[in-house]
Amino acid sequence: MRDGTSKGSHPAPRNDAAKQHFAKLAELGIELETHERKKMKQYLLEKESEQEHSNDSENEKEKSLLADNQT
Repeated sequence: MRDGTSKGSHPAPRNDAAKQHFAKLAELGIELETHERKKMKQYLLEKESEQEHSNDSENEKEKSLLADNQT
């Protein structure tokens, strides 16, 4: 027998509680991270890491050239 609810549906009080929770967060000025924002942060971290690696390589080349010039 069916009780009028479909599998996976939430009762109204739970939805109301969620709406109140998110409204409270918004009042406090708390931004929720979106999937897009997370992807952008990851992209920027990767770019920063690549830049640091590139700088390290350039520093090693300079040190190598200096060492060759001193000998």
